[in-house]
Amino acid sequence: MLCKTILAFILIALVETLNGIFRILYLQKKFQKGLARLISFLMGLSLVTILCLFLIPWIDPRSAIEALTIGIFLALGMTLYDIAIGRFIFKLAWSKILQDFNIVKGNLLTIGILVLAFLPYVIWMLMLEV
Repeated sequence: MLCKTILAFILIALVETLNGIFRILYLQKKFQKGLARLISFLMGLSLVTILCLFLIPWIDPRSAIEALTIGIFLALGMTLYDIAIGRFIFKLAWSKILQDFNIVKGNLLTIGILVLAFLPYVIWMLMLEV
């Protein structure tokens, strides 16, 4: 299960990275920054949900605890990934990185991370119904 979860994380990180590049190169040129972030957030949320609909049955959690553990692993992994990209690739100050998690300033990263934390559990529950 761990290897499959790590592979799922890598795939989600890749999709989210491409979504961020698309936001910067296209959406922010067509729309105001706030609207571009919202569109990108909704696209990312949709893409990650679709991915998880395939990945979670493949990972095959056997209990609610396993599904929640997968979600927490993915959420923590994406949080650390976002911080690392901001700090080491874009050379952002810690204050700027932390702003990306500030919902009050219109940044939706924290909401996305929270959704990712519980998405495997929700999908696992749906799998029980089928």
